[in-house]
Amino acid sequence: MTDHNHRRSSPIATTSKRVTFAETSPKVLNSSSSNPSPTKKTQRAKTQSVKKKPPLPSWTRFPEFQPFDTKPPKRGTNIEGKGITPLYVLGWRFSAMDLAAGPSGGHCSGLHNDFVLRWADNLRENFTKRCIQRPLVWQSLGRMDDDDFYYIAGSNDHDPNKITARDFQHAKAALPSFQPWSTVDVDQVFGWYRTMRT
Repeated sequence: MTDHNHRRSSPIATTSKRVTFAETSPKVLNSSSSNPSPTKKTQRAKTQSVKKKPPLPSWTRFPEFQPFDTKPPKRGTNIEGKGITPLYVLGWRFSAMDLAAGPSGGHCSGLHNDFVLRWADNLRENFTKRCIQRPLVWQSLGRMDDDDFYYIAGSNDHDPNKITARDFQHAKAALPSFQPWSTVDVDQVFGWYRTMRT
């Protein structure tokens, strides 16, 4: 009994436990040293989270407005360095503050209906073979800051080089009335307006 108790409290037994810990501790150190530091992990996560911005749509490479005589390419034409030509509408751009409400009202559908009726009356009274077949009124061309009205007399769906001043004379005569305070010049705001459609 004395030998057994002495063996349990022997310094050798204590030393053997320390040796065992000493032998295993390098493995723990080696294991931790093989993993990247928290700083490297953070840097790697930030690098992976940075994504490349998608390229801008091709229509952004074309001017927003062009005068009538500076005609855009036909819609869908692939222009080197720019991409696919978007849809351009030919017409007049007016602020809602400048427009007077017509018989059908001042909302977009009412302005459109009045425009088409006036255009049809002009065509019947002064028939010409060459004329824009589909006059339209749009509100906004899609941009967030755009709430203007567009009185459309043509587009680049067909070859713009074949459109002459005669083709939109009935549409120009069908333009709406303006408020007394309006100073809009219909000739200054007439031209090709770029849309977001390709």
